[in-house]
Amino acid sequence: MVEKPTQIFNRNEIPRAVDRIPEKSATLEFKPEAELLEVDDSPEIKEIDVAKHLSNLPDNQFLIYSPTALHNLGLEDRMFASCGRSDHDTSIAFAELKKIDIPKNCEEITVFGAGRAIDIAKYLAYMHGKKLNIIPSLLSTNSMGTPFGCYENLSEDRTKTTLHTGYADKILVDFDYLATLESGRLYGLADVLSITTALHDWDMAIAQDPSVQNEPIYQNARKIATSCFQQIEAGALDNRTIFNLIVNSAYITGLAGSGRPESGSEHIFSKFMELEALRKNDPMMHGVSVGLGIALMATLQNNKDRQHLFAAIRHLGLVSKYKGREEELAKLAAYVLTQLDPHPVRYSIVNARLNDLENTSFSTDLAYTVVRALLRPKDHE
Repeated sequence: MVEKPTQIFNRNEIPRAVDRIPEKSATLEFKPEAELLEVDDSPEIKEIDVAKHLSNLPDNQFLIYSPTALHNLGLEDRMFASCGRSDHDTSIAFAELKKIDIPKNCEEITVFGAGRAIDIAKYLAYMHGKKLNIIPSLLSTNSMGTPFGCYENLSEDRTKTTLHTGYADKILVDFDYLATLESGRLYGLADVLSITTALHDWDMAIAQDPSVQNEPIYQNARKIATSCFQQIEAGALDNRTIFNLIVNSAYITGLAGSGRPESGSEHIFSKFMELEALRKNDPMMHGVSVGLGIALMATLQNNKDRQHLFAAIRHLGLVSKYKGREEELAKLAAYVLTQLDPHPVRYSIVNARLNDLENTSFSTDLAYTVVRALLRPKDHE
């Protein structure tokens, strides 16, 4: 029998629409900065002309690519000199990844793509002991800078496993190419904003077990999130700033040795949401699922910065592709909320509110209220 919710969220506390990011927040105590962190063994970062680089790929490279990204460059019909190639439609289930053959003359793996393609490349480089070069085709996730990959256990399974693959050897970035992108340019900032909800979860975990505290990592993570809010407020989100913020959110996980500083309850939600969307043959970008997860979990947490977070999610358009499909998104989110399992190690708001979330009425009310607040802000006023 499911217990009745002990505390229902207050709809009146869902942040209303605002024209701009709120100027003051409890966390805004640092000066804006978006310089890259210094992290041992982190990738070399080099600027390139991506079309020229791919057109002159050495024959010791194995290329993994996004077909859409190659099309955008006008290279989809190009014959590359690489020793082999695989597109990113390959499943990221372990069983499928093990079937991919890497030619013996391959010395390095190069990937041109986003989250899914990058995770495939990380696994293959790790398993075959090859050097890895990442060329981001979108700034849609921080996976290019983390030493971890996320994989499906089985194609029909609802679970994913995080594997420590190590950092890539190089991140090769073409800022001129990224400047031409209309969509996906800002989605990776969800992995920066998620620091705010993840740190709230970390506070809860520390209350349960003080030994998990790491104040230097915690404060560095807070500084990255604060810088992101301030860069948005200042209108300073050029592609170099976006890139640095996203990579910093990745590096902080490497420093911590886990995703804890930027991956909390919102990422628990996003993993389940992405898997369910895939089962419905309607894949969802990571930034979209995390953006929605942030709004939902910030509401559950009664997060002190939820007004700031809602405003940023709206400003960045993280869920705007679902305008006109609000009911569809809310229904899917409501179902996913009832299916959440807590992280096996890291305590979060999901642990504390699991009985509430398992209650269909509660999760439906939460999902519809938050989705409408994000996508129909005027109706919410």
